[in-house]
Amino acid sequence: MSTIVLQSKIVGEEILFEVDFLSRLAVGETLQTVTRTVVVASGVDANPAAMLSGVATISGSLVRQMIVGGLPGVLYLFTIAVRTSNSQLLFNHGQLAVLSNLPI
Repeated sequence: MSTIVLQSKIVGEEILFEVDFLSRLAVGETLQTVTRTVVVASGVDANPAAMLSGVATISGSLVRQMIVGGLPGVLYLFTIAVRTSNSQLLFNHGQLAVLSNLPI
């Protein structure tokens, strides 16, 4: 399991969370399925899953997930779990802090 510290995002920003599992795959092994979750690590948000926009996609060894919204001052923990063609179950985690919108 690996933990990735993501840069913070502003409430209105949409970001692409990418996780590369290449270094954990055997030669010829592929990603078959992906599950993703988000929980609050610090702060309060009654619906953290609302940050997951659309479905996660698999492209080779990469998993991509769009992240939107969130509440300012909250630290979120994203988990990406994949099942591989060799029946491995692999996890990666990412922490993301959400900041207030910046005045323009």
